[in-house]
Amino acid sequence: MGNFDWSDYLDLSKELLTTHAAVTGHKLACWRTVVSRAYYAAFHVAADYCRTKHQRKLGRLNNDYPGRDHDNVCQCLADSRNEEENRIGSWLSGLKMERKDADYRASDEFDRDRAEMACLSADKIVKTLSELANRSG
Repeated sequence: MGNFDWSDYLDLSKELLTTHAAVTGHKLACWRTVVSRAYYAAFHVAADYCRTKHQRKLGRLNNDYPGRDHDNVCQCLADSRNEEENRIGSWLSGLKMERKDADYRASDEFDRDRAEMACLSADKIVKTLSELANRSG
């Protein structure tokens, strides 16, 4: 087995969004899971991009608390001179907030539209980073 492909989380989110919620009867759990997995797909793709493109050390390699990587990745992109990377940093920050709501705020309302917007945002982040990586490398 090779390395895990983080974009598989995005594929899972799309699958949950279109099929499983209707079948399982656990719609709210599915919507929240869609948001969470979509975020982690985008985050890990962005972290890999920052490691490669910007030589950003993250997690244990940086002797930093790994939880800070989420902010560090957003900051890496926000600090870039590339406007597309700046936008991605902003999108990722917004998606991170959605993920926190999905994972920690039981009182927040979640519906299919909110889950779908998170999925679309993650998809946009993953695709744009892939295009940027292909352009520069």
